[in-house]
Amino acid sequence: MIAATIVLFLASLVVLPEKYARDPGAEFPAVYVTGVVGTNELRAIADRNSWVMVCGGETNHVAIDAQYRTYKDNVLLRRGVSATELLAPGGEEKLRNWFAVSQYTIHPKPITRYGAKVSKAARGTTAGPKVIVPDGWRLVDGDDGLTGCDVRDFYFTVEAYGANLPPPTVALEWPGVSIGGVYGAKDVRITEGHVCLVPTNPGHPPTSYYTMVKDGAIKLCLHHHVEGAQHGPYGGKALPWTEIRASDNWRAAARVMFKAADLSTADKTGGANVNLFGFDSNFPNHHVDHPPHFHVMLEWESFAKNNVGHYTLDARGFITGNNFLVCGDIVGGEPKGYHPQALGETTEYVGTSGQPLFSLEMLAGGVGLILRKRGANAVWRIYSEHPDESVQISMWSEGAADWTCLGSCSVTDDTEKGEYTIRHELRGEILLETFRYNHDTGALLGPPVARQCERR
Repeated sequence: MIAATIVLFLASLVVLPEKYARDPGAEFPAVYVTGVVGTNELRAIADRNSWVMVCGGETNHVAIDAQYRTYKDNVLLRRGVSATELLAPGGEEKLRNWFAVSQYTIHPKPITRYGAKVSKAARGTTAGPKVIVPDGWRLVDGDDGLTGCDVRDFYFTVEAYGANLPPPTVALEWPGVSIGGVYGAKDVRITEGHVCLVPTNPGHPPTSYYTMVKDGAIKLCLHHHVEGAQHGPYGGKALPWTEIRASDNWRAAARVMFKAADLSTADKTGGANVNLFGFDSNFPNHHVDHPPHFHVMLEWESFAKNNVGHYTLDARGFITGNNFLVCGDIVGGEPKGYHPQALGETTEYVGTSGQPLFSLEMLAGGVGLILRKRGANAVWRIYSEHPDESVQISMWSEGAADWTCLGSCSVTDDTEKGEYTIRHELRGEILLETFRYNHDTGALLGPPVARQCERR
């Protein structure tokens, strides 16, 4: 009883940023603040930044981690920041600079960074290469958002003090590893056990691993996941394959649903895009895409105006809620920021006209979404009791006795071949739609290939 009381007391000292306060099971970076400081002051700092503040010092971190599963941001994590230091003039800026450029100072020196990625010809666990850089440059090590080795790649970032410096020549000694490709670099020379290159990707390596498919006004993002290549909050544990498959299936079905609702062309969306995105598990450049979820967005002006639905998923792939985010000042919409919504609630997606273009209602039990469109006498639905297997699309028209099934979707992703296939099925007719992509980068390789299969 005493131990439980202590854990609860320590948990009460946690101050979560607004983004994470609605999901204490999420993982996030943590800073431990020693000394006495008011909760309101910590909350104000937390809401301005992307980490959680914990008052109580390092000795509490075991209990805090057990309660909240905090993610350690490696070398960017500064433990033991005192309340006095944090609340002093410039203290918050120092901490922000530590996270941004690893310099705990109000006025950090200018830094130039470049990154590149070297992919293995055959995936597998290996040690990373020895990295040799010129004098004045250093490898940014210990930060798996910028440098790391996994079953797919070695990706790295080098930096030097100074603004807008030209990229250096970097040598990698990697005996016993065959090179499949080098990305974000020029002047590449590969010999047995050795790679010489000039990194050209500014700021970080090109580690994003997805395929973007544009289908009229619909942008379907095919996120790829490889066991042994997970980093950040997904690192050190098995990939959540049930949630991954569910996220793929929900989005493939949503694409069909938006087409059925005649919301797939720019003239029907007011020039906005309907974005159907999943989540990243490889922590590209510190993109914390956790917990598992899928996105439904309505965006324009290059994401400056964006209704961002984050539909979080449980361990069975069911929807648990929507951490709805509004980016920019959208006329007629909610204020910018996060607006959490629970199952049973409806999210209105406000378009370029200042009126809701469509709405999505989350069904009880997390088994799907219902789409309503202004002026329509029909509604559309994606529904599944086994979302990791397939998701059904259906429509209900005014006066109809029941829903009419429009089909179902399921997804397979072969990251070795670089083939992402959506299986569409309706009344025994099966259509396989395959997107081929570069299995190192995710870049789309030509138009989709469609083929009809047997009736069942």
